[in-house]
Amino acid sequence: MKYLLHFFMPAVMLAGCHNRTKNYRTYSELYATDTLVLNRPQVTAESMIIPGKSAGLTNIGENAARVNERLGRPDSGDAAMGKAISIWYAGHTEGDDLIAVYTERNMGIDDTSRVKMIRVTSPGFTTAEGIHTGRNIAGVRQQYNIMPQATYTAHGHRYTIFSAKGISFEVNADSVLTAIIVHEVTRPANSGYIPFHPNAKNLR
Repeated sequence: MKYLLHFFMPAVMLAGCHNRTKNYRTYSELYATDTLVLNRPQVTAESMIIPGKSAGLTNIGENAARVNERLGRPDSGDAAMGKAISIWYAGHTEGDDLIAVYTERNMGIDDTSRVKMIRVTSPGFTTAEGIHTGRNIAGVRQQYNIMPQATYTAHGHRYTIFSAKGISFEVNADSVLTAIIVHEVTRPANSGYIPFHPNAKNLR
């Protein structure tokens, strides 16, 4: 289980050595708009987000069995027709910090279940440009050519998904980044037989 700690070590360091409790308010209540979340540590392989390729140690196209070996048994998920979503919470306690992995198995062609999308919510994960959850969408626009892709609601709040090549950003009504999704360059974040947000509505 040491690898699970690697995924969330940046978040634990930033949060003062404890997990953020389950909180469905807005991120603007948790972080100052468009500021670093405390002192972000040096970017490492465990915390780096690379559009179209990886989030931390999890890679697009990776064998799902290897992800499970590294992170352990998922805390939650869903599966159907060769597709699946697996979710791991920081400290195995449902809360704001999580990693969700969407996998597919091309039955009859490739029976190996492979990672197609990775969704992270911890501010410990960051792009090379310093984009992470808690930042304002204005900072994202300075680094990526994003377009609104879809909207969804959760716990009474509305969110918009903005997409660029290989990466998408979930933003709340206060324009604060709440999650980052890494996906294939040729595939939008709202695709998939089992989407991260079942009630998402496409904008284009």
